[in-house]
This record gives sequence, structure tokens and C-alpha cells, in this order.
Amino acid sequence: MKKNLPLIVIFLIVNTVFTFAQDNRFSKVYHSNDNGSHVQATAMAGNDSILIASGPYYGGLHLFDAAGTLHWSKSTGYAIPKDILRTADGHFVVCANGISNSILLFKIDIAGNILWTKKYQNETTSFASGMHLSANGDILLTGHTMQSTYPYNKKLLFLRFSPIGDLVASMTYSLESGKEVGVAITETQNGDILIAGLTKGNSSWAQEMCIVKTDAQGNLIWAKRRTSDNPSSNSSSIDMLSNDGLIFISGTAFDASAFVLSMDNEGMIVWSKRYTGIGAANEPDYRPRMRQNASGNLLVSYSIPYMVGTVIAINPEGESIWSQLSYMTQYDTQPLSDGGYMFIGNGSILAVKDVLVPQIGFVRVNDIGEGISCTEPMSSPAIDYPINFEPLTYTSEETGNVSDYTLETSELPLDSFIGCVSVIGNTEERPDRKNSLKVQPNPGNAPFLLNLEGIHNEAVASLIIYDSKGKQIYQEEGSWHQLQLIERNLKPGLYLIKVTVEGFDYVSKLVVAEE
Repeated sequence: MKKNLPLIVIFLIVNTVFTFAQDNRFSKVYHSNDNGSHVQATAMAGNDSILIASGPYYGGLHLFDAAGTLHWSKSTGYAIPKDILRTADGHFVVCANGISNSILLFKIDIAGNILWTKKYQNETTSFASGMHLSANGDILLTGHTMQSTYPYNKKLLFLRFSPIGDLVASMTYSLESGKEVGVAITETQNGDILIAGLTKGNSSWAQEMCIVKTDAQGNLIWAKRRTSDNPSSNSSSIDMLSNDGLIFISGTAFDASAFVLSMDNEGMIVWSKRYTGIGAANEPDYRPRMRQNASGNLLVSYSIPYMVGTVIAINPEGESIWSQLSYMTQYDTQPLSDGGYMFIGNGSILAVKDVLVPQIGFVRVNDIGEGISCTEPMSSPAIDYPINFEPLTYTSEETGNVSDYTLETSELPLDSFIGCVSVIGNTEERPDRKNSLKVQPNPGNAPFLLNLEGIHNEAVASLIIYDSKGKQIYQEEGSWHQLQLIERNLKPGLYLIKVTVEGFDYVSKLVVAEE
């Protein structure tokens, strides 16, 4: 036995090294100090590399490998990419908004060189949202048009392009309410088109999920809207994919932080489930993505913008397999060849030196969504969630034309750091709000300082602190100056800070780093 001991020790050492060598997990953040980089869309680019489109003020395209290394980064200026597809020839098509009230469709190679660009326009302003590559290589696109004057009516938009960008079909679908928006698009096994989008809800401000089916040329077959007896009914964060004759649609609703439904090609529901998660934001422009891995399981991402997110893995029957809290605004979950995943989102919680700079966050996780940082297991069991629909009667019309366009790109340097938390700091929930709540880290072990401009020291205020799962852990009322300091006795993690003063709520984040 003693003679074999060195061999056993060597085997254990080699096996341990091999085991650790297989752990490719990491957390990394990229950002641009000039204009920021919010994730708009992603696409796998071969060998587990990922092409990412960013915005929302200036457009960007960035190629990363599976280790989170940036290979190139280019600015598309005021053309803001909204979706990316990888084509059969290994190139990519990108749709973008922001140029002359039109939609740009352009094709790039793996090095980011533009191969061709087309501009779609009509008599109104047009916006792209989602794309799908058809079985014959055509590019299917949905979005909406909008009048430039009040009441700014919107029409759901369907476009079909050939593989070289020629316009094959162009249709809009409208109701008198003028609230129609296309979000995601797919193709059925027989070549028909399904579009998931949003339409008017039960109140003037509410929006509801709608589903539209057309033939390959956009001729309307049927349309329907999700119904509810609740006057506050609301849907958002819609995405859709198809596989093996089934259609899967994900989203959030007023009574469901997250839901997924499966239906057949004729729109008959096979199952519908809701899940506990971080979601249900009324953000029509925020579209977290749903993906499917090699086993057929769905990876569904949810978030409230500027907050944490959730990734839920479910099987094709809708049952939850695992779920993880993601310490960023979760946008996408891409399956990798080793069985793990890349969580991709906006790292507003992955704090950089300037916490207001938008960021691209990567968290590479294992096969059950566990990262070395930036993730936290949570329970999201599937619960039956009946969904009903009512028919819609749309007016459809052909509209618009396509012309050649020249789009120029330029280099867009990105800075990066490794890790989930680099400073003790915060990011505001409403960065566009002029007087927003700031949490300022003091040196050493001094308390965190809350700051609101223009608030009198004696103003009556309330302070509530929530942990990352939304559980209230602290509450206090008093004069504003009495509530401005938070002692550093919080465990490392993510917290939501809510201050109510003078009739207004102010919300911010606090990330407490490891010592």
C-alpha cells in the first residue's frame, strides 16, 4: 500500500488541477467612458464567441470570446442596433434605428466589416425590434411605425427581406387605438409568420400581449389579444421562439413576475406557467431574451431595468429546473459548448468608478447557472397560469420602400475590469431623474451617506432597505438629516434603498463589497 501512495498522491494532484482547469467561470464588465454601452442584442459567433450590440444613445458592435476577451469594438454612431442574426454563411445581419426616422438593415462579416446596408422608410417614423431568419434564408423583421404628430399612433410592422436585403414584403397592422407594437417574430413549420407584440390593455396606460399570424407575404390569417378582468392588467418583456412545431412565448404581467406559454402553430395553448422572479416591469423597449439549449430546455431571462435579474431554466413542459439571481439587469443567457452558460446584461449593479456609466456585464456560469460571483440561487417553481385570448380585427396595408445606404463605423474603445463588485457604491434606478437619490461611500468604515439635493434637513422622511430578494430588512422614519447615514453593518451583497420624502419616492442601489 505504501508503495502505491506516491502514485495516488500524484493522481489526486493531477485530478485536482484538471478539475480546476475545467472551471471557466468568471465575471467581467466592459464600459465606454464616452457614451456607455447598454446591451441591446446578442448572437453566438462560433467557438462560443459572442457578438453584442449596444446602445441606447450611440450604437456599438463588439465581439467577445468565451473568456470574455474583447476582439474588436466598433461604433455605429446614431444607428442603434436592436437585433442580430447569424446567417448560414457565418456573417451577421443587424437591424438598427435612429437614422432619418427609418430602419437600417446591414450585413457584417466576423471582423465587423460592413458588406451592405439597406434603409427602409415610409411616410411615418419606423422602429425595428426583432428579427428571425427564415428557412429559405430570408430575413423577417418586426417593429412598429409611429406618427410624428399627436396622438402618435402606432402600427405593428412586418418586413421580409431577401438574403441580400431586397424588400420582399412590407405590411402594417393597426387598430383604432393606435397602440400596436411588434416585438418578436418567428416562422412556423409550414412557412407562416407569427409575431408577438403589444396592444392596448384595459386602461389608457396599460398594454397587453398580442399574437399575429400571417402567411409568408404578411397577409393576415388571425390576430388575438391576451384578456384579463383586472383593469390594471398589463404585459411586457415579450420574447418568442419556435422549435419542433411548438411556439414558446415569455413575458411578464401584472399578476406574474414571469410567465412562459407554449402553443401550437394554430395558436392553441399547450401549457402556460408563471414563475417567481425579478420582473414585471412596464418597459416596452426592454426585451429580455429566451434561448433554448441542445437538450431542448428553455433559458428565460427577466429583470426590472436598473435592478437585479433572474435566469430560469425550464424543460419543454414548463417545469422549473433551476433558477439564479443575476446581479445585473439580465438581458440574455447564451448556452455554451461545455454545458454552461453566459449571462449577459447591463452591469449597472456591477459598479465601475463612475456608477452612472452604462456597462456590458458578463457572468460565465456552470450547467446550473452558478457563477463564482454575481449570482445567487433562488427558488422559482412553476405554477399553472391560465391565459385567455380574444380575437382582434386588424386593418392591414402595404407600405414603405427600401434603398441603398452607406453606414460608416469607427473604433469604439472599451475599458474593462474583472469581478462583480469593484467599489462600494450605487446606481440610481432613475438616472434620467434630475434630483435622484445617491448613496455615497465614505472612506474606511464610516457610514454610507444618502444624498438628495434640495431636501430640507428637518423634512419628514422614511427609509426602507430591501435585500436582493426583495425582503425588507430595515425601516426607519424621522427627519431627513437623521436618516442620511447608514451604518456599515450590512453583509456583502446587493440592497435596494428607498427614501420617501415630501410625497416622492426615491430609489437607489447599494452594493456592499467583500472586505
